[in-house]
Amino acid sequence: MRRNYNNQRRYLANHGEFLATQIPGLTSDIDYVSLAFAFQSGGDYAKAHKFYELAVDKSPNNVLKMWNLRALARFWFVQGNAALGRKIYQDALQLEVPDTDSLRHTVADTYLLWSRLEDEHGYVDEAKRARMLGQQAATRIGNSLMRENILKQLSGATVEAADKSDA
Repeated sequence: MRRNYNNQRRYLANHGEFLATQIPGLTSDIDYVSLAFAFQSGGDYAKAHKFYELAVDKSPNNVLKMWNLRALARFWFVQGNAALGRKIYQDALQLEVPDTDSLRHTVADTYLLWSRLEDEHGYVDEAKRARMLGQQAATRIGNSLMRENILKQLSGATVEAADKSDA
């Protein structure tokens, strides 16, 4: 069953790639991220990388560009290139975005995702640093429920990492 599903995914991804090249004006960053994920899931990492880059380039604003850079950073971590993944996370966090609670939360969440990837790949010190930066970013959130929720997740990531190292 899984083989059949993966064959269908490859078939559809290849058709999506064909359509994206034929009608580039109708494709969006979301289309490119979807294609990147499909190719990544199918093991075609060169095409996945190409479409993650296209998604970043096609991002209509810095908020969506941040989201697309997060996906690209995760891709590089999964590929075993943590240094490049870190650089891309840093690039995402350097983007100028409106100073709202929602986007302050997005910034803190970006640090949370980054810290989890660092933990998963065994970079404990980098994970702690990302969590600390995420906690600092989260303290700027004005909405108390939103702030406490992300701070709880960031401190929970620390507990999860400690539990893994104790096991």
